[in-house]
Amino acid sequence: MALVLLEDAADSTSVGCPDDTVEEHGSSFHFDGHYKIFPRGLSTLVRHPAWLSRGCGPPCPGKYGYGDWLLQSRTASGGGDGGTDIPGAASVLCEESASNVLVVTSESVFTYFHHLQLEMVDRTSVESIRRARGWAVNLGAAEDEAAIMSTLQGEGDIMDYAEALAARTGIPMLQPWISRDVQSFVAEHHMESWMSGNKPAIYKPEYQVPLAEYLVRFSEVQCGTHHAYVATQHPLAVREEVQSLPEIRGGRRTVPVKRMKRCLGFTFKVGPVPDDGWLRNPTCRDGYDRTVATVAELMVLARSSILVGDLSTSEGRLARFFRSTPARSTSVINGGGRPTDTKATVVMGDDSLSRHVYRPPESPDGLTVHFYVKTSGSRVYLDRARRSADTWTRDVAGPGSSVTFLFDNHQADEVDRMAEEHPWIAVRHVEGTDLQGNYKGHRRPDVDAAHAAQHLKTRAVFDRYRTGPVPDWVCYLDDDMMVNVAVLREDLLELAPSCRPDCLVADGQVWMPNGVNGKGSGMIQPYTVGGYCMSDSLVRRVTDLFASKTDAEIGWVGTDDLHFNRFVMQEALGVTVTNSERWYSEYAYPDVDEHGFHKHTMHQDRANGAVGVQGWMRRKPTWEKDGELMTKFVPSLAVYHMGYDKT
Repeated sequence: MALVLLEDAADSTSVGCPDDTVEEHGSSFHFDGHYKIFPRGLSTLVRHPAWLSRGCGPPCPGKYGYGDWLLQSRTASGGGDGGTDIPGAASVLCEESASNVLVVTSESVFTYFHHLQLEMVDRTSVESIRRARGWAVNLGAAEDEAAIMSTLQGEGDIMDYAEALAARTGIPMLQPWISRDVQSFVAEHHMESWMSGNKPAIYKPEYQVPLAEYLVRFSEVQCGTHHAYVATQHPLAVREEVQSLPEIRGGRRTVPVKRMKRCLGFTFKVGPVPDDGWLRNPTCRDGYDRTVATVAELMVLARSSILVGDLSTSEGRLARFFRSTPARSTSVINGGGRPTDTKATVVMGDDSLSRHVYRPPESPDGLTVHFYVKTSGSRVYLDRARRSADTWTRDVAGPGSSVTFLFDNHQADEVDRMAEEHPWIAVRHVEGTDLQGNYKGHRRPDVDAAHAAQHLKTRAVFDRYRTGPVPDWVCYLDDDMMVNVAVLREDLLELAPSCRPDCLVADGQVWMPNGVNGKGSGMIQPYTVGGYCMSDSLVRRVTDLFASKTDAEIGWVGTDDLHFNRFVMQEALGVTVTNSERWYSEYAYPDVDEHGFHKHTMHQDRANGAVGVQGWMRRKPTWEKDGELMTKFVPSLAVYHMGYDKT
């Protein structure tokens, strides 16, 4: 059955007109150098996918126009010309095409849906299972996903899985002018960090519930400083609420209630205040501006790292829809969890009105993690490797988990002897990487050779996954990084809902030009410092990319941290690092106040003053010299620079 969207050609009020309409209420507009017919109604906002309509136009064009179909829809108890009794849909026989047309409106679609719902969740016969499989295929499911859809039991799980498949297909797709103007709106209002999934959001549609009630719920998800975007219909009132919250160190706000974790602090960006034109005598252009602002905020809610809000409204349900993805098929088939994954979402109010409720992670003990340590057989690096082999790597033991040290060929015999003395680790010598450390000389031939060696070791991490099984997480770390394995497992489980399916967890920082005048490279780039952990889905994507393309074809030049993030993660795969407050590289240090430890980074300081890396290293606070303080700090960390370890 084809689904055809019929628009009212006279409707120009609800969505509005973009800037490049030829006339305020004209029927054509200029876009990409061409004049085109400007659609009305919902089609102003979203494209109607051809695979839904199967290329069909409105039926019976010679007999029925928009008004005629609307009149037919009002007989939606099944009393139309077609004679079929279907609740919520008027059945009309189109004589021109000899086809039966079901007319459904926005008012009657829920009645029609509930009529079909029993059939959609039925799995009691061979025919019902076959229909369920066909439904999944129509939603773009792969073979394994179609098998899951045809065997799932329970109305909630079935509808959630169908919703996740539909969300992945790109329904709805924005019209190109909407996408263009939303991007401009996001840039103008500095919303990029939330759009890229790096920061949390709050959806507060109602006026009565205090902002503090939303903030308290963050304690269910993740400690740290949250830079929250607040989407609301009452921005002025919310800004007043923000100002009334107690202020703590660094300009952050908190909530003075007992159930608020002391490790939480907030800064805020409240949605824009509507212009007068939005509120009084709005023109077609005013309506369009409001539409663009609404879509931009919806995308922030859909993409933010954490969402806390009332998802019982239409906008909230759409946000929940976009945050949902099908879970890994093997996990569902083996009974390992729910059929869908959802970015960390905490629902305010009646949970039953929004199914995807955030659930605290289960025990981390079952996580499988493969660790890789980038090192060298040269003396100073081999000493670091021995230190890791003697300490944290002992804690990795467990089915499906492992530690592999990636060496060059320096002192190969001594390296192999170390492996024999530490049977819980594996050692691999990666050919062509003996010049890995030469980047520090800053001479071009040496630097190029060092970068080539770094690329070879990075690729070596993913070689085994071309044919072998992929664990839940793969972690690739510098040899000067230490791990509290149990804390890291907890950290990965807690962060996973906010970044699935493609998680890249690390001490995530943003490379900044030196100083307020932008000295240095001029590149502003999120990147991983000291290493990273990747979720299984992302490991598979990187493995496939490396198997099919060379570095030159990818466009990857430069280092295995800053440039790997830019060219491989972001440009090739569209993935940005998720920062963990429990990862501390040598470019991070803790601020300490009455509320505890708060992560601070080199690039925050460099952005505020013209100081190079070496200058910053000399000036940074030396908390690591305080042994008593470190005994409290280090056990709370997942991954940290060995300079903090005074044991």
